[in-house]
This record gives sequence, structure tokens and C-alpha cells, in this order.
Amino acid sequence: MPFATLDGRRVHYTDTGGANDLPALIFVHAYTCNASLWDGMIARFAPSYRCLAVDLPGHGQSEPNDKAADMGFLAQSVIAVLDDAGVERAHMCGLSIGGMIGQHLGLSHADRMLSLVLACTTGRLPSEAASMWDTRLEAITKRGLWAQIHETMERWYGAGLIDGFGPADLDPVARMIGSTTVAGALSCGLAVKAHDVLDRLGDVSTPTLVIGADRDLSFPAEHPQALAGAIPGAQMVMLKDAGHMAPVQVPDAFETALRDFYASL
Repeated sequence: MPFATLDGRRVHYTDTGGANDLPALIFVHAYTCNASLWDGMIARFAPSYRCLAVDLPGHGQSEPNDKAADMGFLAQSVIAVLDDAGVERAHMCGLSIGGMIGQHLGLSHADRMLSLVLACTTGRLPSEAASMWDTRLEAITKRGLWAQIHETMERWYGAGLIDGFGPADLDPVARMIGSTTVAGALSCGLAVKAHDVLDRLGDVSTPTLVIGADRDLSFPAEHPQALAGAIPGAQMVMLKDAGHMAPVQVPDAFETALRDFYASL
């Protein structure tokens, strides 16, 4: 079971599929999820890529770290995994907070990135989101993560879509949320709350694909549109009938978007 080390704490990751001489593809999960969110996508890409997936601090099997309240530190956790795995450069695919981390990788670690896929994410949280995050983090502090599961999954699966998924689909997501440490949720939540790099993204030179979802309640269409418009040369795909959990909800369409993008590089 591979672990990298950052700031004296263990950062867990998975290393699946292709041999070391194949291109590396590292996946970064959504808030209060973990590396297993990407199991289905890794099964699709492992034959032709060396697939890595990281557990963010306090998520999955990674140890919490208060420094994870800084998005730049979270980007360093991805670099620590690449270093531990002996990977010089990788394609990167991030969902939600994973996509925010991807923006920091493009800004500060471009020499390690072959490409960026920024899915269901934003370059800047709206000002009104700050109070929502304060309320959310207070609730996590008082009641823990299990109390957040129903509300979170309704928001993530999107308007009119949650009823199309049965327990076999939702339970793994619920278990991921419930298994996240309070410390991990609080620190990474603070990183999301402070995320604002939209005005800096003109400096990103890494080939980038922005993926949006037409029923994403967390980051509606204006967010991926602004993100793609801010990054020079970025491509954009809007997935249909998908919410915030697009890789789980529409895996075929998500895979196609990635493969078409990689074929264009």
C-alpha cells in the first residue's frame, strides 16, 4: 500500500495499471470523497496509462494536516505522490476540489504536468458562498460527516437525477463521506472557501480541458465557462444529464471527453 510523506504526515495513494514506461495519469477526488471515487474510471484507463489516485489529507487513508487549509499545500500533496511514485510528469484529472488543486498545479507546478482536466469546479467561489461554507463547517464540527450525507448527495447528484440511482450507486459515496475525518473535512473546506485564482489563470500554459455538467448544482454552467475562458487555449465540454458526480453518473461520456482531449494533444 503506497504512502508518500508530506510535512511528516502520510499521504496515501493507489498505483494501478500500466507499466512505468506508460504515461502517468493522476486523479484527485472531490471534497469528502477519496481515491476510490475513481475506481471505475481507472479501470477504463489502466490498460494504457499508469493510473495514480491520491487521498487528500484527512480523506481515505491519508493523515489529516491543518496545513491542508491552503490549496497550495494540497497541490504539494499531489507532487509528493508523483515524487514517491517516481513520476516526473503526469496528466492530471481533478473533480471539484480536485479541479481547484489542478489549477494550482498549473500555476505553480507546470513543469510536472502534461495536461489538466478540471471537472465540475470553479476558479472562484461567489462571495455569497462564504457564509454557506461557514454554516457547513460549523455543522460538520457539531454533528460530524454522517449528518451531511443526505443533503450532500442530493446536491451532488443534481436536480432530478438522484432518484435514478439506487443504493448500490449511492452507498459507496455515502461511505466515502462518512469515513472522512472531521479534521480533513474542516481543513479542506477552508481551502475551498478561500479558493480564488480566476484572475491568475491567464498564466496557465498547460493544455487544459474544462468539464462542466448541465445539472451541477454546486458549479452551474457559468463556472466552467468562466474557467475555460480564463485559461489560454482551454477546451471545454458540457456533459448532459449529469450533476456534480459526473464521472460516476455518466462514466461513458466522461471517458469520451478525456480520450478525445488526450487524442488532441
